[in-house]
Amino acid sequence: MVGLSGGADSALVLVLAAKLQELYGYQVQAVHCIHGLDPDDAIWLEHNQALCQLLGVELATSVLNIVYGGGVSPEDASRQERYRALLKVTQASNEAALLLGHQADDQIESFLLALKRGSGPVGLAGMQFIVRDQRGTILRPLLDLHKDEVEQILRLLDLPYVYDLSNSYLKFERNFVRLKVLPLLKERFPGVEGAILRSQKLCRYEHDLAQRLVTEQLAQLRKDRFTLDFAQLDLNDRALATILVRTFITEAIGSSCEFNIVEQALALVAAGHERNGLITLNGKWALSTFLHYLCVYEPLSAPDEASLTGTHELKLGQVLRLGPYCYELVPAAQKEVQGRNCPYFGLAGTSVYLDFDYARGQALKLKGRACSRPIKKLMIEAEIAPWQRAALPLIKDESGKVLALGGVGAVAGALESVEGALDSASAPRYELRINKKAPTP
Repeated sequence: MVGLSGGADSALVLVLAAKLQELYGYQVQAVHCIHGLDPDDAIWLEHNQALCQLLGVELATSVLNIVYGGGVSPEDASRQERYRALLKVTQASNEAALLLGHQADDQIESFLLALKRGSGPVGLAGMQFIVRDQRGTILRPLLDLHKDEVEQILRLLDLPYVYDLSNSYLKFERNFVRLKVLPLLKERFPGVEGAILRSQKLCRYEHDLAQRLVTEQLAQLRKDRFTLDFAQLDLNDRALATILVRTFITEAIGSSCEFNIVEQALALVAAGHERNGLITLNGKWALSTFLHYLCVYEPLSAPDEASLTGTHELKLGQVLRLGPYCYELVPAAQKEVQGRNCPYFGLAGTSVYLDFDYARGQALKLKGRACSRPIKKLMIEAEIAPWQRAALPLIKDESGKVLALGGVGAVAGALESVEGALDSASAPRYELRINKKAPTP
């Protein structure tokens, strides 16, 4: 699949894809995104239709819904929506690849923009010829060609392309670098473009080597994709700690992590268990510590928080959806239901009531324990982080008797059957299953 704007770069990529189709039988489709921000949208579409017909390639269009403001520029909003539309097609098939027209001049501009942002090796390394990640497979076959070489090839092939007037608008950072900064650099320092491209390769090699070194250690420290156990993290080895934490955050959220975020995260880790600060990431994620864990999570939205209040009836066989959570009564498995932190409770009727408005200071005596403890302490014992606790209800019967605390454990005596037989093998036992929709990077 080719992301086709109609400019010289994407036109040449389309030529390459059409040749692959002709020689090797690949199925090729071009996708043109209509941004709705330019009066020439119709002209671009007409040109792309004619080009695809000439090359014998199917063309699809995608109308974007671009919303910007609040710190998001039209340029960034357009790019994000464009990628979302293009990747939507490739992600539907494991055999699909997205071909894009980035070339060497784009690499040089990206390097200078990354330098301006204070990026590390991964940002300075720029784009790669082939990338396979959670988005799918992305190919950029023109990275060794400069813009003038691309245009020269198209002229030799006698193939048309169009020029986007927005490429001359200096209000866009990339255009300013291309039209103002780079000409001065090339005039003062002949050969600077080649030097930048070499620096990018070195940054890529060093980043790749660093990732190989940290992969094994990160696997040992990571409890899961969103939880890092920092108890064994050596904060005195600042270089290693920085790369480990940055890689953990990047893989958790699915996008690059700014260096200042990593420094704040390391400060949280060093602060101790009683100072659980909060760091926001990309407006969607949050980063905090709990016990000896560094955690990335999605904070609940206001509507989701509101749904996790009050008391809700949950019947046998029903799945109750509250915000991002699903609640369900599940029969006890064939295993030990005695002992400490037993989650199973007896059920006299056909439903229970989930109470979300209880006081965290309320004390409960759980099954297998000698004494009562406050709910907050029980949650800490069970390693339930503060941002997870809103989803854990008290489970009550029709009379208001507390049967269990979420999935933490049943209350002492909660295995009594309706006939009053304590822990009878015939007494129906259930646990509350709580499932949360997995966050997506």
